[in-house]
Amino acid sequence: MRDHRTIHLFARLAILALVLALAGCATMNVRHLNRVPWTMGETEDVTLKFWRFAATTTPEAGGFRVSGMAYPNLENLPEWVEWIDELWFAAYVCDKNGNVLADEVRVYLPGPLTPEAGTPFDFLLKPEKIERGSLFLTFGYRMTLADSRPAEPGSTADKRRIFFASESAVDFF
Repeated sequence: MRDHRTIHLFARLAILALVLALAGCATMNVRHLNRVPWTMGETEDVTLKFWRFAATTTPEAGGFRVSGMAYPNLENLPEWVEWIDELWFAAYVCDKNGNVLADEVRVYLPGPLTPEAGTPFDFLLKPEKIERGSLFLTFGYRMTLADSRPAEPGSTADKRRIFFASESAVDFF
């Protein structure tokens, strides 16, 4: 029985080592997302399927601040969405091939969807190296929207309608 446990332990350690080795070789890519040339001090609009990001980049000690507002594309969303159950945004700086050089993610609290007000964002991107040539800016998101706020615990309220969408970087090994 001891040999059987030892074999399982070694198999688990080998799988863990393989996963860690592959993770070390992973690269993030955003070539499937709309991107705009990355410029300093100018407002840039990046439109994805369900969100439009109006962003300004400014230099900051040790990196670059990308801040602005995100607005939902109502024409692509179901008319009944009113509540944000889950929302996160990501900002990406990439090269001409879509390889991510820097990224950061922000998670937001649940609350009402307010399209006209927009959702503010503020990222501090710190690329390890700035490559010569053109750089590009894009964003990602993951969201779960609903037709109403969640029912109170113990409530017998009807079930809510849920809408989920995500656009973000993909990892390649």
